[in-house]
Amino acid sequence: MYLLTEDDNILATESGNQIVADSYETCSWPTLEEVKLELGVTGTDDDIFLQRQINATISSMESYCGRKLNLQVDTETFHITECDRSIGYQTQLQLHRWPVYKIIEIDGMDTEVKIDEGGLLCGNFYLNATLQVTYHGGIGCPLPDDLLDVFYQIINVRYAAKGSTGTSGELKSESIPGVIKLDYFQNADNAGGGSSGSDPSSYSDALRAYKAYYV
Repeated sequence: MYLLTEDDNILATESGNQIVADSYETCSWPTLEEVKLELGVTGTDDDIFLQRQINATISSMESYCGRKLNLQVDTETFHITECDRSIGYQTQLQLHRWPVYKIIEIDGMDTEVKIDEGGLLCGNFYLNATLQVTYHGGIGCPLPDDLLDVFYQIINVRYAAKGSTGTSGELKSESIPGVIKLDYFQNADNAGGGSSGSDPSSYSDALRAYKAYYV
């Protein structure tokens, strides 16, 4: 296990082979009650529907942006294969949450790593190794107003669609195994193209600053 213990504003103590975090700031997406307050919804009849839309909206926004957005302590597992490494076993691994404020632990290696502001982890990783990276990263708290505005607008459109048609449309899912999973909402009126406001691509200008472009 390789631990980075450079001084920073986060307190951590080592207990055996584990890091016990004393203080990590985390940031959550709006809760069901906060969404209901924003939409002016009373009662509990639509709670299941709204919670499903909250989950799907977060997933679709993060999939569209190509990254996890909110600040959390996260753990990701990487399996180093021949395709992952270049000459000299130099490897680059992309963390899904950034900026990264702290690498808490890396289990499965004993070599030094570097990380850039975009969450790219670089090091001499051995072929066929399995690495588990625990880190503190994501957009700081509170979540920016423009992200929250898109979040609420998408849910509002979906909720309005439910009220007018009795259905919110079709929730679809696409994935690239081991890379990313995309859940997105397709309104029945938008099945042939165009923009209904119920998916993140309708807000590309607002989300441009948060979108990752991997090469």
